[in-house]
Amino acid sequence: MVTKTLLQSICASHLATSKDQTRYHLNHVRLESTDDSLVIIATNGHWLSHLTLSKSHAGDVYPLTSPLHFSPDAIKRLQVELKTIPRHQESIDLDLRKYSTQDIKYPNWMQLIPKSTPVHTPVIGLSGEYLTDITKFYKQLGVKHPTLKLSIIDSLSPVTITVNTQLLGLEAQVILMPVRV
Repeated sequence: MVTKTLLQSICASHLATSKDQTRYHLNHVRLESTDDSLVIIATNGHWLSHLTLSKSHAGDVYPLTSPLHFSPDAIKRLQVELKTIPRHQESIDLDLRKYSTQDIKYPNWMQLIPKSTPVHTPVIGLSGEYLTDITKFYKQLGVKHPTLKLSIIDSLSPVTITVNTQLLGLEAQVILMPVRV
């Protein structure tokens, strides 16, 4: 059984993938296991979506034996499946491996997560287009009125953007690369 929250998370993460066909490895959403959760990752090279779903909200999918990667076509098919779930139902009988692409060399996304304590800096540039996409991303996760919380380390480091999604049983985090001002 796959939970509605997991499917929504995978489908929403697609907004962070690259649309550029020459960056094939960035066109996919990655799903992997940690010790106690599932992690859903997507990036286009400019911003990174990082979702952590507790195993209690992951359904029968947890734990994974190896990471799964979902292509744009697979995401479309999963979105169709998501629409078939009745509003009151929280899960669906679905094998995600059938939607997954094998042998994708996905970049080391962990190196993009800031390790320092955030501080305020006077000048930083952020793309309005990406902020709009990030807001859409959180809305697709089910956050009705997302208020973006920015954590800034310095003007050259990635910016961490979080929204309170605890009611969904989801820890959602977006990493946005700053732009030159």
